[in-house]
Amino acid sequence: MTKAVNASVVLQFAAENRLSLDSTAQGLLPGLLTDDFTQPVTVRNLLNHTSAIQAGAGLDGPWEEQYAHRFDRLPVAEVVRTAVAKGPAFDPGEQQQYLSINYTLLALIVEKVTGHPSRRSPPGGCCGPSECAPVTSPATRWAAGAPTTAATNWWTASAWTSPGGG
Repeated sequence: MTKAVNASVVLQFAAENRLSLDSTAQGLLPGLLTDDFTQPVTVRNLLNHTSAIQAGAGLDGPWEEQYAHRFDRLPVAEVVRTAVAKGPAFDPGEQQQYLSINYTLLALIVEKVTGHPSRRSPPGGCCGPSECAPVTSPATRWAAGAPTTAATNWWTASAWTSPGGG
């Protein structure tokens, strides 16, 4: 799902009391965050990019190198694992850092709440009862495969396992 749709679904769930904006990632996704995250990371923190979770594996380096790898795809599990392994960058709520990892974790929360892969619209969710069409880029028109981030703007994280294996 795109960030806008993901945020809409999460806010709808909050309005329906299916989750609270003050619910914590630690409570909703036990075992996901390392012990370095001593302060609660709330759904609200994820929505407004104040979670303190650092960027996970991604395309780094000079622009030319990033451009050369613009169609590379990274497994969601790898991105999440490498992000939480870094520990928090600051206390949650203290700073804002716009990173996609926040919405990757929100997608995991949507999956937890609905029991469905987040690339499908939740039953009765903001997208209606049918499946949402994936948002595509040039990369998604030629590539298919495991759940990924990077060039795609839709998520499924059902292959994710916690750093502890659970």
